[in-house]
Amino acid sequence: EFLAEVCSESFIFQHLATKEKQHFVDAFEQYDVKQGTQIITQGDVGDYFYVISSGTIEYIVDDQPVGEGHAGEAFGGLALLYNCPRAATCVA
Repeated sequence: EFLAEVCSESFIFQHLATKEKQHFVDAFEQYDVKQGTQIITQGDVGDYFYVISSGTIEYIVDDQPVGEGHAGEAFGGLALLYNCPRAATCVA
C-alpha cells in the first residue's frame, strides 16, 4: 500500500489507471542500502525508479549538493521517462 500511494503521487504514474499502476507496484523490488551508498551516478543510463521507504537521499549535481529526498518520495524517474542520462548523483 505504501508503494501504491507513493506512485499515485508521482507525475510518472498520474495518467495511469489504478490497475495499470498496480502492475508497476507489483514489479518493484526492495533494495536496502547503507548510509553513504551511491545509488545513482549523474550521467549514467537510467535503469530503475526508486521509492524511499526510510532515511534520506542527497541529490548532487556537478559535485554540488542540490537537495534531499525523504521517506515517501521517489526519484530516478526522469531518466526513464525521457530516455536521457541521470541528471544527478543520489547518495543514501
